[in-house]
Formats: sequence, structure tokens, C-alpha cells
Amino acid sequence: MFMSWKSIYSDMVFTTDKDEHARKRTVRDAVRALYDYMDGNAAPYDVREALAELEGEFGADIIKYCAPVRECLSWDDGEARGQVIAPQINNIENFLRRRGKGHYLQF
Repeated sequence: MFMSWKSIYSDMVFTTDKDEHARKRTVRDAVRALYDYMDGNAAPYDVREALAELEGEFGADIIKYCAPVRECLSWDDGEARGQVIAPQINNIENFLRRRGKGHYLQF
């Protein structure tokens, strides 16, 4: 099967600030993991890892939004979990936008 140049270079970035690109990708993947969990496509350990990445990147400021998500991961009621996690995802996204990191959310 032949791969086009567009598919070969799709994940390659030619930039002088590779650290910023790596941070952007890490945060974007962490938020994506939260969405995937809401859709049933990610496991609780993926969410715990994503929350750890966010807390490691932004420190104590984002913990107040991550803590309720972490607490409800062990609940059996999926609907109740969704009612807690969905607003927290919005809070995390709003936090990133307030910090000037809204471009991290471009999927």
C-alpha cells in the first residue's frame, strides 16, 4: 500500500519551539482522554494518567477541577459520573483559555 506524503508528514512539525509543541500535544491528548472516557472509549487508568499530566503541567491551579473527576471514577453509575465529569471538562477547557492556552485545545 502506498502512503502519500501528506500522511507520512501528518505528525511531523517543523518548528523552532519543539518543547511548546510537546506541551500542546500532551495537554490536547489529556483533554481528549477525558472526552474518550465520556464516550466509553477510555479506561479509568487513562483518565488518571491524563489528570496527572494536566496537574503536572499546570500545578495546583487545575487540581480543583481534576479532583472531582478523580473521585467519581470508581462510581458504578455511569450517568452520575457523566453529570460530574462533563462540567469539569468544560471547567478545564475554560481554565486553559483563561491562561492563554486555548490553542492547546485545537483537535
